[in-house]
Amino acid sequence: MGAVALAAFVFVVLLLVASITVSFASSEWIRPARMVGGGVRRWSGYILMFVGAWFLLLSVLSSPIIS
Repeated sequence: MGAVALAAFVFVVLLLVASITVSFASSEWIRPARMVGGGVRRWSGYILMFVGAWFLLLSVLSSPIIS
């Protein structure tokens, strides 16, 4: 149970830091991120496909790789 609580705590802290950082970001900081938005969407799609394939692999194996 401690690992789940720690993971939840880290996730909440990361979300808070990200939201505070974005709220203080100026338009000059955001402009370069908008220019690479298409690339980010493409790579995030590849990452999601990889994670999905990993979960499928774990579901068909009789013994898990990570124990």
